Amino acid sequence: MKYGLLFAALLFLFSSYHAEAVGVDYVLVSPVVSPNGEMIAFMHGENSEYDVSIYSIPDDNIIATYDLNVQDADYAWSPNSDQLIISTIHLGIQASEIWLIDIANTTVEQLTDSDNALYYGDVTWGADDTIYAIEISYATLLSNIIALDVSSSSITTVTNDNKGLIMAYALAPDDKLYAIFFPDEQDDNAFNSFQLLEVSLTEGQSTVIQAPNTAMQIQVSPMGDQMVSLLYDLDVATDPNENFDIWILDMDTQEGVNNITETIDDEVINARWSPDGLHIGFFSNHRPNNVILYLHDIETSRTYPVTDTEFLTVLPQLSWAPDATALYFSGIFSTETQGIWRYDLETETFTEIISVEVFR
Repeated sequence: MKYGLLFAALLFLFSSYHAEAVGVDYVLVSPVVSPNGEMIAFMHGENSEYDVSIYSIPDDNIIATYDLNVQDADYAWSPNSDQLIISTIHLGIQASEIWLIDIANTTVEQLTDSDNALYYGDVTWGADDTIYAIEISYATLLSNIIALDVSSSSITTVTNDNKGLIMAYALAPDDKLYAIFFPDEQDDNAFNSFQLLEVSLTEGQSTVIQAPNTAMQIQVSPMGDQMVSLLYDLDVATDPNENFDIWILDMDTQEGVNNITETIDDEVINARWSPDGLHIGFFSNHRPNNVILYLHDIETSRTYPVTDTEFLTVLPQLSWAPDATALYFSGIFSTETQGIWRYDLETETFTEIISVEVFR
């Protein structure tokens, strides 16, 4: 396969942001806020072995811990916040499953078999108790987006056996799905061969849209009229220091209408649209193990930092509160003060809500 090295880099991308990256022993990472705003799911552990816990915001207490012992995990809440879907990768990428957690009953159910495929990247809870995930075949190293019915555990393929590697995807409000696709057959300049797929979830048809640049992340606005994308205007032969930029794309033309990070020289990562569609939060890598949290205001087109360059180091994963008044992320002031943090947009203050000391 021509994209073998790219596949290896992809796996590294999804599993390299934990403790070893910041030089600490035990970490709390990847907080995801429930749709009702009352709970946070997060991973915690050491030596690339992590479990998942549920934190109650009103009670200020951890209400459940699930001993999954995984290398990496992605998870999504059900719309009514009573269930949590988790896709897991175990040490050595030797096993990968999708699990369903019932929050009230604290039960865990395995929905997929780990023998045939690897599940990676974002897992998303769609309509009618349907879960979407990227599945890569161990046999062919080709990937597709699957739809998993929670009640029956039945799996259908959404992207019709595309011959290549799907890097990321995003659900749109109009029963469509968009995916970044790297085809198996491409020219010598492989990184310029990325494509954007538009998939109709009702008709089961995929339309290929040639992407003008390399893209590694996409997210559709809550209104469905715009898309935010991490795009890489790649020309390493002339400028080896080129970085990703975050573009807002027009959904009708798939053309960039606003580069919101044009004035930021550092690498940018992990763009997240606020639930009300008024802000985009993201991180920039100011220096190794020191990143800055930024906000972009959609109405004013202003991009501004909310953390000082020396304020804190974070393990970059953002999650918005459902009312769009706060951002949650994992942060480190020092090896003694690592935890899950909240940034309040109204008061412009930071608060540590879960400390690593809880697990020591």
